[in-house]
Amino acid sequence: MRKNEWIAGALSPLYRFVRRCGAVLLLLLTMGCTKPEAYYEVFREQRETYREVTKILTEVEDEKSMAAAKAKLQEQFEKFAATARKGEALPKPPPAEVTERLRDDSPSMQRAIADLQYQVGRVQKLEGGKAFFKQFESKHSGLFNAVQP
Repeated sequence: MRKNEWIAGALSPLYRFVRRCGAVLLLLLTMGCTKPEAYYEVFREQRETYREVTKILTEVEDEKSMAAAKAKLQEQFEKFAATARKGEALPKPPPAEVTERLRDDSPSMQRAIADLQYQVGRVQKLEGGKAFFKQFESKHSGLFNAVQP
């Protein structure tokens, strides 16, 4: 047996162990890291919630339609709260690449917020509109703080 063969044979179990541990370590390290996509997902979910709430509010014309919109809005507010919790759980500050990309995508979010602000203002002017929104304030102030006209 040559020296290289002996070393290879002796180190083979150790080599396999290190390879396995390395794979496990790599898996653990990547699990602990937050991928940029997580930030983008929260951004997209928030924007989509704003759009859905806007869509629901466009259907509100009177107190009867306000009552019909209440359950739909409640569902969207729950989605918004869940997305906000996901966002709060992400490490701060986000990586520079994420900040840059979100800055580039911000016009779409600004448009969604502006559309929502318009609808909130429109519905508030309807008879019973202010009272309609008041019922949501204590529970879902996060969404309303973001879109106050």
